Amino acid sequence: MHPLSFIMFKPTLLFASLVSLSLILSPVLAADDTTKTPSGLTTFLSKFAPEDQQAMSNLIDEHRKAKLIDQPASPERITFGSEKMPVQLVEWIDIQCPHCKNLSFALEELREVTPPDSWAIESRHFPLDKECNPHAFPSKKPGVSCLAAKILICLSDQPTLDDVKLELLRQQSFLSIEGIWNTVTTDANERKTIETCVNSSETAKRLKEDIDYAEAHNIRGTPLVVINGRKASSMPPVIYALILAKGDSNAPAFATLPAPKEIKQKHKDDGHDH
Repeated sequence: MHPLSFIMFKPTLLFASLVSLSLILSPVLAADDTTKTPSGLTTFLSKFAPEDQQAMSNLIDEHRKAKLIDQPASPERITFGSEKMPVQLVEWIDIQCPHCKNLSFALEELREVTPPDSWAIESRHFPLDKECNPHAFPSKKPGVSCLAAKILICLSDQPTLDDVKLELLRQQSFLSIEGIWNTVTTDANERKTIETCVNSSETAKRLKEDIDYAEAHNIRGTPLVVINGRKASSMPPVIYALILAKGDSNAPAFATLPAPKEIKQKHKDDGHDH
């Protein structure tokens, strides 16, 4: 078992919240349509301050050097786009993880400002609860993360999936087992059907597949983002840049950034479990 930690970075413009992400993208889109012109990525990168360009360079370099796991996309887990898109993003979340909440809402926003048919999202789960994840510690709210993960797996082919997921994330500070069920359905028969799925061996198998897949990428905390088979930063501007680059961390536009520097990671005791 390894401890889960999230590496913290200086909160500069690059590492934006959902709200400030809009402020970053708006002037760029107004100045030059980054979704349609070849110079779009260069224009986007040029808008950052020098320290943010350095941070971007470091994180793109980390993605470039990350271990490649060439696993085909799973159409049944894709919640946006298709397996034919040039950029395949896989995300792992824990429903109680604040960073996962920020990422999920940022991805919703990115869906609105990125080129059509340019990328796909494959949703996976890494609940931070030893009850269903042998690589995690006991949770302060036992069962909550595991139940949410299993329910979202059961809803993976339903049109309500995104709405349920985002609502559970909105409630994460006070989320409970019964609160999850009240959000998913108030219909007794529908709840019974979903409970059967939640308790099934097939759902347990799919969750284990998610956990094992994350472990193959040496997960250090949630959220985990993988783009085209390589671990990537979960920072929205970095994801946006890689989408514009069609997943190519060697795209010529990245050469306009300063030379990358190695990111010094904090010790495990300096982080937290999500």
